[in-house]
Amino acid sequence: MRITATGHAGLFIETARGSVLCDPWRSPAYFASWFVFPDNSNITSMYSPFSSVSPERMSYAEGWYAEQSSGDELVKLGDYMVQRRCPHLKADLSRFGTVCDGVLECAMHGWRFELASGRCLTADGDDIVAIAVEDSD
Repeated sequence: MRITATGHAGLFIETARGSVLCDPWRSPAYFASWFVFPDNSNITSMYSPFSSVSPERMSYAEGWYAEQSSGDELVKLGDYMVQRRCPHLKADLSRFGTVCDGVLECAMHGWRFELASGRCLTADGDDIVAIAVEDSD
């Protein structure tokens, strides 16, 4: 048996009878269940590390690299200009952010922010930049 770590808690397990790729970044992984993601039954050649990259992990990696070069980028969500990256795990809020009743929610992990103040409603100390904008209509 050979076990290869593929990143944050991810494992690729190879045995004489077959292989299993475990990627805990996909829900419901943190609810005490492991499963194969993505389905690796079609992998017949050497293991490719790219087959283990879930959308969440890719978003985190994109966010981390984007944050290294620029941290001041704002995007328009609803009636606000907000920072592009969620302070939790750097998800792109222009892709994963939704606004309802003055609250921005990051769909990646459910973090919520009050747009009028920028205050994080999920955790202390993780506020965001949120600036109200007027319509030019």
